[in-house]
Amino acid sequence: MNHKEPFNEAIKELILAGESDSIEFKSTLRYDLREKGINKKLEYVIAKTLSAFMNSEGGHLFIGIDDNQNALGLDNDIETLSNKSIDGFELQVIEVIKKYIGSEYSSHIKITFPVFDETRICHVKTSKSSKPIFIRHGENEEFFVRIGCSSQPLLIRHKLFMKPRRRLLGRGNNGARVRGFAQAWSCDQSQQL
Repeated sequence: MNHKEPFNEAIKELILAGESDSIEFKSTLRYDLREKGINKKLEYVIAKTLSAFMNSEGGHLFIGIDDNQNALGLDNDIETLSNKSIDGFELQVIEVIKKYIGSEYSSHIKITFPVFDETRICHVKTSKSSKPIFIRHGENEEFFVRIGCSSQPLLIRHKLFMKPRRRLLGRGNNGARVRGFAQAWSCDQSQQL
C-alpha cells in the first residue's frame, strides 16, 4: 500500500469548498473525541456516508477533518488499532466497508492519505453504483442517499418507488422482441421529498 500522496491542490479545493451533496467531513473513524475512547457507532456513520454517496452521484469523504475544515489528523484513531500505522488505518476502513456494505462494492471506493494543512488525513473517494447499496446493521438493512450535505435514510414507502428499469435486450430466434431487466436502477426523486 502506498500512502505517500503529495500535497494536492485539488484536495485542498474540495476541503475548502465545505460539505455538500458530494463532500463530507468526519473528525475520526472510530475514536470518540468526547468520550476519549473507541465508539463503534462512528464506524457505522462512516459506512452510512459511503453508501449514501454510492446510491447518489458518488462523493468524497475526508476523515481527520472536522466540520470547520480543521485538519485533526488520524493519530487518535491509529492509537486504537492493533496495527498502529497508516496501513492499519486503511485496513480498518476496509473492514468497516466489508462489515456494513460488503467487499463486493470495493471497486467503487478508493482510499488515499493526502496531507492537508501539514497533517495526514484520509480521503475516501466513491463512485456511483449501478446497484442499490444497503447497509447491514444488525438484522436490518438500511438504504441511504445524499440530500444536501447529509446522508438520509430512504423510508420504506420510498423504497417501493425504487425499481429496476426494463430495456430492450434484442430479438429472439423468432424475431420477437425480448425484454429483460437492466442492471441500472431508477428512483423517482420526486417521491422522496
